[in-house]
Amino acid sequence: MNIPSSAYPAIGAVMAAIIAAGISFLVTVLAKEQKTSEFRQAWIDALRKDLSEFIATVDMLSSFHRLKMSRGHRPEELVGFLEERSDDVRRMGVSHHRIMLRLNPQEHATIIGKLEKLLSIMSSYQKVLDETGVNELIKGVIAEGQVVLKSEWRRVKRGELTFVITKYVSLTLFVLAVCFAVLVGRGYLVITIHG
Repeated sequence: MNIPSSAYPAIGAVMAAIIAAGISFLVTVLAKEQKTSEFRQAWIDALRKDLSEFIATVDMLSSFHRLKMSRGHRPEELVGFLEERSDDVRRMGVSHHRIMLRLNPQEHATIIGKLEKLLSIMSSYQKVLDETGVNELIKGVIAEGQVVLKSEWRRVKRGELTFVITKYVSLTLFVLAVCFAVLVGRGYLVITIHG
């Protein structure tokens, strides 16, 4: 049996309610995912800043150590030098801790290992004098930092998993709805209610 024409307003109201609920759901998911992406972008920017500050401070302090030693200073005199540069040493420690708090120990184990090794070199006056070793480790931290930052940037560009799933489900439902409407409109599909 065909749908009576008196049922069309009720069907229309139900369809409008379903569409409104779907749009409301999509807007909620998209707003949440947009906020998550904004937080992730802020995380990327902060990590980049802390990494560059940590690396620059390590590079500066190790260069000063080598310069002092090349001028004939004894290793014990370096303690006085570090006391003079206590603000830089503190800044290095703070940026290191901020980096460590941002990184996931499992996901970012490689860069964490390099950062820890670089920090340990800074506490050994003999190791800090190895300019090649320090520079190689700095290059390793930079390279690994770029990998982490690029990975996180891709995640921001792609969107969170919920966003990606919602996007494809919504697209699929939209295409199906259009196909359904075309089939009904052309008379290829007749809606009947048996009762």
